[in-house]
Amino acid sequence: MGIKYILLLFLLTPLLAPLVFAESSLHLDIYLYINVNDTVKLLNLSILLGPEIPLFYPEGNFTFQIFSRNNQIVYQRNFSVDFVILSEPPVFTNETIIFLSVPLLPNMQTIRLLKGKKLIFEENIEKFLCNHNTKCENFENFYSCPDDCPSGSKDNVCDALRDGRCDPDCAEGIDPDCGIQNKISRLTLIILIGILGLLLLAVVILILIKKRTKAAQISDSWIQPTFSQPWER
Repeated sequence: MGIKYILLLFLLTPLLAPLVFAESSLHLDIYLYINVNDTVKLLNLSILLGPEIPLFYPEGNFTFQIFSRNNQIVYQRNFSVDFVILSEPPVFTNETIIFLSVPLLPNMQTIRLLKGKKLIFEENIEKFLCNHNTKCENFENFYSCPDDCPSGSKDNVCDALRDGRCDPDCAEGIDPDCGIQNKISRLTLIILIGILGLLLLAVVILILIKKRTKAAQISDSWIQPTFSQPWER
């Protein structure tokens, strides 16, 4: 590995460490489409369990706000939006997508986006996160609406709970209810037994070889010819 790669890893370690060692918690992830003409669309919205993702947007004239049911600001953040693709040469565009990850706060109801002092987007997110109609739809999942999306539902979230239901959103070997882990455990046991059997067989073969070699040496010593001296005749 070259020196420049070692230096790069050394510089990135302080930035990656919080992601590796951070505790898992519920957080709200939001994807917003923003056009230069101030058109804004909500692309995705979900409550997930995991370490909060740090964002490095510089300060700017855009303000993202979350209001409670009492119309109180419970979260606010300022950031800038660049309508440019960082390529060589740079490509200017009319639209972009912004990702925001914020800790889950009680009574979250409405999100707003301001450009300067102008309100360019407002949406009630409660109806998307949980509408209590017994259907798992919109942006609902197990963490935002367990009544509509019980554990094991098709909701783009792998909760991996042992609940007797195989979660279709989990990769193989993650959800214990899918039976994959038991198969893996049995396979591992079979492999370990096979390895142990081979080791025992090797030990037995070595012992037999040593015994056979020793027996051959004793046999050779018994058939060794003896010569008498002339004066012994």
